[in-house]
Amino acid sequence: MATPIASQNSPTAPGTYPGWYTLGASFICSLLVVGSTVYSFGLYVLPAAETLGLTRAQANTGMLMLNVGIAIWSPFVGRLLDRLSAPALVLFGGAMLGVGLCSIAQTTSLIVAVVALAGPLALAIACAGPLAAATIASRWFVRRRGRAMGLVAVSTAAGGFVMTQVGAYLIVQHGWQTALTITGIGAATLIGCFALALIRSRPRDEQLVASGEIDGRDHAANESPDSDAWPTRRLLTSRNFWLIAFGAGLLMASDQALMVSKIPYLLDLGIELQAASFLVACQSASATVGKLGIGFTADRVDLRYLFVFVAGAHLFVLAALIAAPGYWTLLTVFCVAGVAIGGVHPILTTLVAEAFGSSSYGYVYGRMSILLMTLSSTALYFIGSVHDRTGSYDIAFWVFGGLVFLCAVLILGVHLPSRSGPVQRTGDAERGKA
Repeated sequence: MATPIASQNSPTAPGTYPGWYTLGASFICSLLVVGSTVYSFGLYVLPAAETLGLTRAQANTGMLMLNVGIAIWSPFVGRLLDRLSAPALVLFGGAMLGVGLCSIAQTTSLIVAVVALAGPLALAIACAGPLAAATIASRWFVRRRGRAMGLVAVSTAAGGFVMTQVGAYLIVQHGWQTALTITGIGAATLIGCFALALIRSRPRDEQLVASGEIDGRDHAANESPDSDAWPTRRLLTSRNFWLIAFGAGLLMASDQALMVSKIPYLLDLGIELQAASFLVACQSASATVGKLGIGFTADRVDLRYLFVFVAGAHLFVLAALIAAPGYWTLLTVFCVAGVAIGGVHPILTTLVAEAFGSSSYGYVYGRMSILLMTLSSTALYFIGSVHDRTGSYDIAFWVFGGLVFLCAVLILGVHLPSRSGPVQRTGDAERGKA
């Protein structure tokens, strides 16, 4: 008698699905690369500015150049992630992280530092950071895609919590240049180990069916929407592409500008470096809870309404920063609002996967990253310039508040497929309109 095809209806036992190992390794690699660059950048603004003789706006230009580099590299890396070995690209990204951080640590030249930020460090983030992790996760997870993207997003918040504490300790004990060297070598080594040992590019069809990610009885239907490619011309004429890019991009730009400026802002209030880094770390920990919660909720609730909730929490933080309350009030605000703010990245990545499919995820998100990084770079330069001219960040906070309100309106206009069937759940929202 023929053996029943149990994989059609019975997912494998919990903990045995190889996707979880791949997701876990991608998580740690993203944690290390983002935590030691984007999240730790604020730790180095003042000491590096003193060493190199820079103003706040000039120091923030470093993050601007990092974003420019990410915008340049992401489309190419996204395409490579769709075609080549993911472990090899993540391994290469780890190597570039070590090269970039050590290069900055060993130089007193602003030009060398800028080249390192826009070159190897930006390439490291593109190859081993959230783009790679989300691209891989979108292949291994369909039914549980929201929670998988939530876990990917947690990697950045966890990186902020872990690496800012590590960085602050190393700076206090050894100075900022030695701190960069230790971080670069250590993180690059760990990323290489996890990439080679655990990360796998994509699942086999039977693994997706056996795990319950797709229904084996409707396998062709589940896969067909994701098999569509998105030529550049079609992508750039997609209404969803621009609404998601500008809607999420403006919110992420405000978030990154606040993240880079938060420690200098807290130091301006008279808070010591270690205490300031603890505040930021607490918000990162709070955001971790939010990423997980919103990631799980994203599988059940309309993503557009979740985004509005996240935008409202961001406005709450901006209002608190304008009010400039005491330390404990700020700690409470960061912990409470961070839970919601953490959801912006899992919402964005799940929106892209649902609107454009997983087989082209790297390509689509890579193209979208150009606009995302451009908006973030503009916000970074703007907030630094406002401080240099006025001695305060308040004007920038008010401007960001208006932009965040606009974000919510744009995302509400995104067209998403119905979640009533397997085809719609995993496919392209605009397939029927093309």
